[in-house]
Amino acid sequence: EAYLFFQKIKKNTESVGSIFDAQPSEIKGNIHCLTNPAEIVIGYVDVSEEKQKRIFIKNDEVPGWGYNQFCVSAIIDNQPDSILRYGIGLYPIIPTQFGPFGGILKFSATLDENCIDCTLRGTSERPPFWP
Repeated sequence: EAYLFFQKIKKNTESVGSIFDAQPSEIKGNIHCLTNPAEIVIGYVDVSEEKQKRIFIKNDEVPGWGYNQFCVSAIIDNQPDSILRYGIGLYPIIPTQFGPFGGILKFSATLDENCIDCTLRGTSERPPFWP
């Protein structure tokens, strides 16, 4: 029901103007005026769960993209003695090997902070291709 409500809102606000666009429709949500039931109220209350998922995509998983930021990296075992010996001063980039139960066994690391922090070489301006 929430999806249908927001679809009607979208049609009424974005697709009105020409004879070929969708015609405005009456929008009824699940909010009502307690003192005057005849009063038109627009709104919808919905409770849902927030879900997040973080994924890592390697260059070879996106064929033809051709992106290379020219970062030199090393593969480090994810163990304290290995990190102390080979990883001091390095910035972790991405996991490269996972254990059978999901733990990170090895990760890629670099000396160049520009290889991991996009805010150092990027911009806060929204790209024109984003919806």
